[in-house]
Amino acid sequence: MSDGSPVPPGYVRLILALDPCFYLEIPLTEIDALCLSPRKYLVFLAWCILDLSHAVDPKVVKTGTTGLSQTTETRDAFRDELLGRDGQCVFTGADAVVMHIIPFKCGSEWFRRIVENRAHDDENVENLTDINDIRNGMLALDLLRTWFDARGVAILKTPNRYLNRSDIPPRANRLCPLPVGATYPLAEHYTIQWLGQPALATRLMLPNNSEAAFISGTGGQSH
Repeated sequence: MSDGSPVPPGYVRLILALDPCFYLEIPLTEIDALCLSPRKYLVFLAWCILDLSHAVDPKVVKTGTTGLSQTTETRDAFRDELLGRDGQCVFTGADAVVMHIIPFKCGSEWFRRIVENRAHDDENVENLTDINDIRNGMLALDLLRTWFDARGVAILKTPNRYLNRSDIPPRANRLCPLPVGATYPLAEHYTIQWLGQPALATRLMLPNNSEAAFISGTGGQSH
């Protein structure tokens, strides 16, 4: 089932392929901090990794960063839409910057390939074709964008194919009250999960399981 090496104490081995053997070794402390249902969470991680690997065409990855152009009008329109839905940083209510989920540098062609080939469940993605679609962005703290781009933090959407909101810890308390007009969505939840080790001040500002809030009436439905 693996390369024969022992699993380090305090870790769990998530085997993703047998020939050749490919696996992740994940600290149990990290799993405990991020979920209440470890087995379901590991299945979810495997699904995310393997589904994405099938969705990406290496040729698109190689060429996806070429020929990009973004006019001031396009950039401003994207930000204006996010301001209308998010208001400020969706996790803290502080001043924010625009953050793409799939990075802008990847380009719309790569973005479309991911959307077309990954599992959609009940999501309506027929017209999700542009890297600057509002569903591919949010307003967030600049430091969160930096960590996100470096794959040091994830934003978990629940419910999904394997996890319900009840499978992860309760929503973390915010340092500041919700901005006027902002509410937590009832149907879909977007939760911060740290994969790296930020400074203590960052963890205090953005603790694990912080949840996104959106301007009332939008409900985050544009994600």
